[in-house]
Amino acid sequence: MVNFVPDFVIKESLKMSVNASKVIFLDIDGVIKRNGSAMYCQFDSKQLAKDLTKKYKTDYKKYVREGLNVAYYDWDNQAIDRLKEIIRQTGAKIVISSSWKYHPLGLKRLIDFFRIYNLDKEIIGITENLGDDRYFSMELKQNEILHYLDKYPHIESFVIIDDNEFNSDVSTNFVQTDILLSDKNVIQCIQILNKT
Repeated sequence: MVNFVPDFVIKESLKMSVNASKVIFLDIDGVIKRNGSAMYCQFDSKQLAKDLTKKYKTDYKKYVREGLNVAYYDWDNQAIDRLKEIIRQTGAKIVISSSWKYHPLGLKRLIDFFRIYNLDKEIIGITENLGDDRYFSMELKQNEILHYLDKYPHIESFVIIDDNEFNSDVSTNFVQTDILLSDKNVIQCIQILNKT
């Protein structure tokens, strides 16, 4: 099992707020990244890291072998625009529930990746790892989300966006994507998050 810095420690160091009353539990593969896409293979990751480091004044060079090209070239711009629309219409913040969190650089890496899409300030955390990353099941993912909700009881509404199916415990707050986040999914998410 990989050792991770707990998300609350990272949040403290980044002075992040966890006071959001509306939360999007976001998967990445199958939601903002098409499963199986591999455009990243065609591009020079070192040059990309150099360009992004200059642009954002953040060291992207440390991500050359850590998924930077995938985040830059294979995350879908249209799906990300749809995610932005959900945030715009609801004021919700993002908690990453994706297996992308299973990385020693954890939350910091994801915030830097989302910065490329001007979404870094919308990220408030990752779900706590309650199991072994070699055994990442939907049941485990659901338990991690429920654990997060228990930890932050001030959350008034939430939506789980994932391409895999969740069980009935959270079905009223779950939106399943097909290939990527769609216009229909956006409407569903907004309705769930704005339900009073």
